[in-house]
Amino acid sequence: MAHRLARNTVVGISGTAAIKLVAFASTQVLARGLGQEAFGIYAFVGVYLFFAGFLVDLGMEIVLRRELAARPATAALMLGNAILLKWMLAALVIPVVIASAWGMTTDPQVRSCIILAALGLPLSTEGLFRAVLLSRYAIATSFIVSVVSALSLLVGNYLCMTMHWPIQSVFLVALLNGAATVSAVWILARRYVKPRFELRFDILRMFFRESVGMGAFALLFMMVMRVDQMLLFQLRDAAELGRYVIAVRITEALFVVPEALLLTWFPMLAASLHTAPAQFLELCRLGAKGLAAIIFAVGLALTFASGAGLTLLFGAGYADSVMPTIVLGWGMYFAYMGAIFINAFVIQSLQRLLLLAAVLTGSLNILLNIVLIRWYGATGSALAMLLANFAGFALWFVFPATRPVVSVCLRESLRPAASAVAAGLLVAGLGAHGIGAALFAVVAYVAVLAGLGGIDRGDVGRVRHLVAQVNVAATH
Repeated sequence: MAHRLARNTVVGISGTAAIKLVAFASTQVLARGLGQEAFGIYAFVGVYLFFAGFLVDLGMEIVLRRELAARPATAALMLGNAILLKWMLAALVIPVVIASAWGMTTDPQVRSCIILAALGLPLSTEGLFRAVLLSRYAIATSFIVSVVSALSLLVGNYLCMTMHWPIQSVFLVALLNGAATVSAVWILARRYVKPRFELRFDILRMFFRESVGMGAFALLFMMVMRVDQMLLFQLRDAAELGRYVIAVRITEALFVVPEALLLTWFPMLAASLHTAPAQFLELCRLGAKGLAAIIFAVGLALTFASGAGLTLLFGAGYADSVMPTIVLGWGMYFAYMGAIFINAFVIQSLQRLLLLAAVLTGSLNILLNIVLIRWYGATGSALAMLLANFAGFALWFVFPATRPVVSVCLRESLRPAASAVAAGLLVAGLGAHGIGAALFAVVAYVAVLAGLGGIDRGDVGRVRHLVAQVNVAATH
């Protein structure tokens, strides 16, 4: 089991990084080929359908994966009813999405793109088949299909851009690619579980009841992350949204680091809470220490390299995305720390507090966006996200149940923050800028952080010791 866990962790980290790299390449191709305005339309349709997708997906994949593991004898029946439920939800949502497009915009180009994207909602059954693969530990198989799918989409997008086809072709390619991917995953999943399409209302009710809670939290959380793009499109224009989305895609790609960490960190945290509770906070501390050291280096690099980097990657037309990129880059601190404390709260069964925080943070984010977009456009959206995340982080200090973990995250951030300030002032004082200045700033940051004791070789030994303690406790 330990060997398989290690192998799956390596596969998960490599697969996640590969998928994000290919997805970023697709973003680069589309941003260059479409230009700011058309790329803004592409981003708006993607966000619009993202919310619609939640009404079809809910949290069904997680529930199905749990049921497949807990009740393998009923796996075929569970999978078949999950597919039927998802198809029924898609049949209800698609007409609503298409009808609302007519009431929201008069642009025929945007409408046609929404229709093409909406037709892909039933293809979200892909997640159900992936749940089968993951429940049978076929992680490598799942990631291979994902990487191949991402590569084929990249090729399709490149073809659309080189042939100068209209933006609708991008959504048509995505629809065809999605259909091919679902077919491939279905064929692979049938090796383990063949769906049994026998309609059972008790199973449908169970899926709906169990999924709604998870889906509601996920929807509220993602609203915080996506509502700014909807508001930018409505309050400004597609070009301003295109400018902002580039900054979003760059910073979101950097989240691969905590995602990779959590592949191994989450199971250890979950195990330590029940078998070695004294080690729970120490694991949180070590995770926060490592992520804080990384994200402040990333913030420095983006501050000094964004101007040259954006022009190099996306063209001179996106030079005005520098400030949103810098603001969101520093705001990624809250995402990195959230990877620790939000997962810790889930393990501690504090979902109600998470839901409350999502409501409050989301409401504040909307209000800040409405005000700041009118004043500063894309930069205003970035500032709204930063301020809302800061308020959300501060909120966790109010509750006694959440205060210990976020206090650990804050304490482990002090030395990296001080090191980043020192390195940033040094490079700014020299008047340097560009990629070379960014590299120098990161080197200076690492040197200062090491001098302050923020980098400690002993942490590796402490991690190994804690893992050994958790594993020993779990076997008794």
